[in-house]
Amino acid sequence: MNMKHLAGFASAMALAGAAEAVTAEHFIAASGSQDIPTWFGADYADDEVWVFEGRIGNNSAAGGSQEVNLFQRNPRGSGSFDVKAQNQLSWGTAVSPREWAFSVTFTPADSFNPAKVAYSLTDGTTTINNQWTWTPPPVTPTTLMSDLVIRARAQNSGADADSTGVELTDLAFQVGAGPVEPIINPSTLAADLKVLSDAADPFRRVEVLFLEDVFNGDTETFTLSGKAKLRWSDELTGGSSPIANSALAFEFKVGSFTVIPEGDVLWAMLPLAGAAGFWACRRARRA
Repeated sequence: MNMKHLAGFASAMALAGAAEAVTAEHFIAASGSQDIPTWFGADYADDEVWVFEGRIGNNSAAGGSQEVNLFQRNPRGSGSFDVKAQNQLSWGTAVSPREWAFSVTFTPADSFNPAKVAYSLTDGTTTINNQWTWTPPPVTPTTLMSDLVIRARAQNSGADADSTGVELTDLAFQVGAGPVEPIINPSTLAADLKVLSDAADPFRRVEVLFLEDVFNGDTETFTLSGKAKLRWSDELTGGSSPIANSALAFEFKVGSFTVIPEGDVLWAMLPLAGAAGFWACRRARRA
């Protein structure tokens, strides 16, 4: 193990001492055209129950294209989706990008209130809150709301263009009254997913973290949290073509997904999976 991994391992062990942590599976696109269907099958969108998304949009709090939203596939099998809640915000500038702390919470229905999905974001100065009264998508059983896919995409105008990036840090989730559990990336040994697209990498870079069987359908509250920052160069002008809309984006997809580990997918699995209990890359659903 090199010194970088030793330092990361020590940091992750310290993190685990403060709270239980769960290691995700990490998928890295092998080419600029590869995306989620390579890993989860062509029908993966039908396995989504709902999605929380942040994106560059038009990088403006004054209106236009949204920068954060909740959406649901509707109806199943159509390939289309409905936006259920959305907001505008600014990700800052190339020189001074803004970091937004976020949380998104699913709350099940009870005798008095319907189920809902709510999100909150703050950059320390501005706070944004929104929610959606959740109803199950057609056909999809709510009991299949068990897995989490975290997807990050960084795109620029070509393989030789200046770099762009999506940085997700302090990734964690909490189920019910349980502990807040950091989501460990096995490639970095930290609770993060950082995707960079530059001349050395495919100009449409996609990476994914996957957690299986961590939620209990629509029967229990759960919260996803972290911090997000988007990066681009002055020349690319984030929020304008070609770095607009979903060219820089991240998604938290909740549903039930089947991994297809084949083709030229690059697996980034932690070699020390047996070193401690929290390194388990697969996890049984809670009772």
